[in-house]
Amino acid sequence: MNDIYSNEISGFGSLLDEVILSLRKKRPKVDLSLPYTVFSSERMLQLWINTPACRFSLAGKCSICDYWDGTGSVQAVIEACNYIGQIGNQYDIFVLNTCGSCLCEEELPYQELLRVMRTVAGTGIRRVIIESHLAYVTVKKVRGIKEALADKELFIEYGQESTSPHVLQYCLNKPSMSIEYGIIHDLQEMGVGLIANVVLGIPFLTVRQRVDDAVKSIRGLLEEGIDGVVLFPVNIKPYTLVSFLYGQGYYKQVDAIEILEVLDQFGTEALSKIELAWFEPQREELEAYGMRSFGVHYCPKCGQKLLEHFLDYRNAGNGMERKRILETAKSEVCAHAATVYDYPFPDARDTFLFMKKVYGEDFYEAN
Repeated sequence: MNDIYSNEISGFGSLLDEVILSLRKKRPKVDLSLPYTVFSSERMLQLWINTPACRFSLAGKCSICDYWDGTGSVQAVIEACNYIGQIGNQYDIFVLNTCGSCLCEEELPYQELLRVMRTVAGTGIRRVIIESHLAYVTVKKVRGIKEALADKELFIEYGQESTSPHVLQYCLNKPSMSIEYGIIHDLQEMGVGLIANVVLGIPFLTVRQRVDDAVKSIRGLLEEGIDGVVLFPVNIKPYTLVSFLYGQGYYKQVDAIEILEVLDQFGTEALSKIELAWFEPQREELEAYGMRSFGVHYCPKCGQKLLEHFLDYRNAGNGMERKRILETAKSEVCAHAATVYDYPFPDARDTFLFMKKVYGEDFYEAN
């Protein structure tokens, strides 16, 4: 993959901050009329709390993400806690999100995070997953959370996205995620698990390259002993660079076949540790945006069957069952699969050159 990073695109990473910030500056604030949101599936509850935007987002990082730019207040936390206090024993797993990192005190003050954790401790929740950039993870904070949760299992989930330094720098504009794998073992010694999100659908790569990058990243993380991986197909969100590229014809929407291709590369033991997220038809809209996101593309002929298999995969209890589900899914794919790797350019260099041209000539006029 390194051959796409020729002298022709050297220095490209330094342009991305300004381009991404130019796109993001138009996104509306989420006011406190929306203090929190919830999404549930089977025995899992995911709760988002309205907070100020991710610090990395405000610096122009990440070409694919937008977790909104909120307002943030103690009242939003109180209202979220009131909701949590009513769930009783409905769920086993609780996932907490903000507009960026739950452990960033500029987004969610630590004492307010502990308020949420103490509320969760009074429910039937068995496992708690907190999403955060690893830059904000400290031993002191994690110990305080574990104490607040009493006997609940605790996992930190973070956006690794890719293990390739080139992809992190030039495609995702997220160089801060060059991981030091010692954090995995440090957390495990404290009795805390670590879950890495890996992206499928990275921009500036061909379809073949982005599938291969996801497989390589997952394999590498599992070999390093990470507790779990979540495969995230890119959802094309407003006010992101990937949305701009898609609108210009320089990005191909993730196809459900790509998910199947990635998962099919792994055996039963690995599959027991690989979860799947954001593959369902659009589940998130924000009225203030006035624009919709685009999720995974499903073929009109075989897509519904694939979606059902992915749902079964998510709910399956072990790797052997998941492998059987994938084998069945492969047998039901139609001829559409033969077109998945079609890409409108010979390689990703065309997209890089397009961005340099647009940035230099008419990006600001167009946006």
